[in-house]
Amino acid sequence: MRQLIIAFADMDLALKVRTLLRGCGISVDEICSSAAAVLQCVGRMSDGGLVLCPPTLPDMSASTLMELLPETFDMLAVVSSRQQSLYERPGMFILTQPFQTDMLADSIRQIMETRQLSFTRQMMDKKPRPELTSKQRSQEEEKLIAQAKYLLMNRRKFSEPEAHRYLQRRSMESGMRMADLARQLIGSQ
Repeated sequence: MRQLIIAFADMDLALKVRTLLRGCGISVDEICSSAAAVLQCVGRMSDGGLVLCPPTLPDMSASTLMELLPETFDMLAVVSSRQQSLYERPGMFILTQPFQTDMLADSIRQIMETRQLSFTRQMMDKKPRPELTSKQRSQEEEKLIAQAKYLLMNRRKFSEPEAHRYLQRRSMESGMRMADLARQLIGSQ
């Protein structure tokens, strides 16, 4: 099961966020006040997870922390609308302030569930993966598609299935692969 780490320099804020998430039925596994503490926690976690944090922590930026996380971890950065374009990249999801508690909880669930399904598929396939065919996607492409869905959910208020159908429909209409369309959508925002 993937784990959730909350990382805010202000521990009172981190505790409030944990309380809000627990009220929505989301379990928080660790609370950290620095990137160094996040990296220590990550080292103890075998199943991967999600780090919820602001754009900067006292000892490191979210972007730098993202580069140091294992690929089994994603990041949800809570940023202002001015900072949004600075942090958009595969595996790093953005939630623009201000937001409602339900939006935060839905974003966390969507990221955790999408990655959990991908991780479960990989674990069930005990054989080495063959070369990708045109119908299979790499892990990076899956991340791009998940990020594009999240972007649509955040900006256009789509549900996850609506965002997926939107990407599928646009992909078919344009003749582009879904991953390429997702990359284009992320780049244009």
